[in-house]
Amino acid sequence: MISLRIAGPDKDIIVSCAKLLLEENLVIDVDINPNAERLNYINGEFVTTQHCIMRAKTKGLLFPKIDELINERFMDNIPEIYSCAIVHMDWAQANKLTKGIKAV
Repeated sequence: MISLRIAGPDKDIIVSCAKLLLEENLVIDVDINPNAERLNYINGEFVTTQHCIMRAKTKGLLFPKIDELINERFMDNIPEIYSCAIVHMDWAQANKLTKGIKAV
């Protein structure tokens, strides 16, 4: 199981990604933070930009399909996408994830 993270400056694209993945039954429990601040250090100066971040839970084996789907659908403006392993999870939540998402 993984925690999927998709981020970018365009809130509409991130929300569209979330809706697509939910419709395709590829994720559960989507959280969207539309006003996340990103801090970078560019040319000796700190620069803050606004980002929208989506997080969801899914099966690790579905990541390639999710990545391919996002790249196909948003090829002109592909958001940042990566995952983190979920090492520990409550059993009831793990069962919900296993039963609530497409079989692999």
